[in-house]
Amino acid sequence: MSLLSRLEAALERVAEGGAERVFGGRLDLVAVGQELYNQAVEASRKRDGGPLAPNAYAVNLALADYGHFCSEVEALQARYAVSLWGRLRESGYALRAPPSVLITPLDELPAGAFRIETAFCAAAPAFSLSNLTGRATVHRLETPATIGRDAECHLRLDSAGVSRQHAQVTWEHNGFVVVDLGSKNGTSVNGVPTPRAALEPGDVMTLGDVALRFEPEIGGLPTGDTR
Repeated sequence: MSLLSRLEAALERVAEGGAERVFGGRLDLVAVGQELYNQAVEASRKRDGGPLAPNAYAVNLALADYGHFCSEVEALQARYAVSLWGRLRESGYALRAPPSVLITPLDELPAGAFRIETAFCAAAPAFSLSNLTGRATVHRLETPATIGRDAECHLRLDSAGVSRQHAQVTWEHNGFVVVDLGSKNGTSVNGVPTPRAALEPGDVMTLGDVALRFEPEIGGLPTGDTR
């Protein structure tokens, strides 16, 4: 099993209350994931509708530890971000956007040590839509994004079965939502007609006769690129 697969499995066990050290060396990668969540909770802000957690995280590692993982830093960042987002959603924390995690080296830290800083950043949650009908195309969009046949839509779909302004993808509380805008032929998610639905990675939205696969962007990467 690869390091990333082992980390993903370990982070899932942490979320379920089964933390353990499963990696050799001085740096405990599972402890980093747990501390990201701890720092998110500690830095959260109280507000009406539930606490707001930071959406930007900087993880400083010792030079030697960073050198050991440098070839996989981008993937590690994405793994941590996906895990953190899931835990915060399950715990009811709001976010301005999916969390981003940046891992960098720091001279002053001894091997095995790490430091985490958090921030609240203004960000437009981004996602990608892959057209599964006809010509295969991928479109990167930021919320709120209107989809339809009209030339002024953020994503224009040239199909008679799609209304001029068919649906909109927005960010609400801590996740993406698709809302039908009163279209003639309706919107469905994974084959289920709906006027409004939360979107998860890999969901397929059908607008009229056009199918689109949804992938949220975390840390600059669609979640499909982190697997």
